[in-house]
Amino acid sequence: MKLTHAANLSLALVVVGWLSGAYGVLSNFGDPDPRIPPWVLERDRHISAAFVFGGIICLLSAIWLSGYSFALAKRRASLALIGCLVPFIVLFAYAFR
Repeated sequence: MKLTHAANLSLALVVVGWLSGAYGVLSNFGDPDPRIPPWVLERDRHISAAFVFGGIICLLSAIWLSGYSFALAKRRASLALIGCLVPFIVLFAYAFR
């Protein structure tokens, strides 16, 4: 894989990773309707967990690809790394404030 393609892919994976993780977390908010069968709730919980773990895998892949492509595409690799880590740090700083 070309280093420039890896840098571009890392930027795309940052966006996909954060959106996937946000959907997985936000889809678990709220109380379900009591008339919904338990197997539907369990299925939805598994789908949400898959989105969260998929988002984590995308973010970790973006970090790895940005490190792989840093020699040639420093600016894009740095943007991908910042896009992965800064929101993560802000979320944890806000959560543990």
